[in-house]
Amino acid sequence: MAYSDFKILSKFKKEFDLHIQEQVDLFAQIESFKPSDFLTQTLAETVCNLFKFNCVARISNG
Repeated sequence: MAYSDFKILSKFKKEFDLHIQEQVDLFAQIESFKPSDFLTQTLAETVCNLFKFNCVARISNG
């Protein structure tokens, strides 16, 4: 079946008998934790620098 045959989502769902759940909380059962000093420092030196803002305080304070 060609991609162009699926003009609307409802037809796609019907053809493959799919059931879509759009609001599933995948992380509901995961407890939060304090990041390690290594993770905090690594994020501060890499990811935060990419966006040109200081997020060390945000990471440290949660």
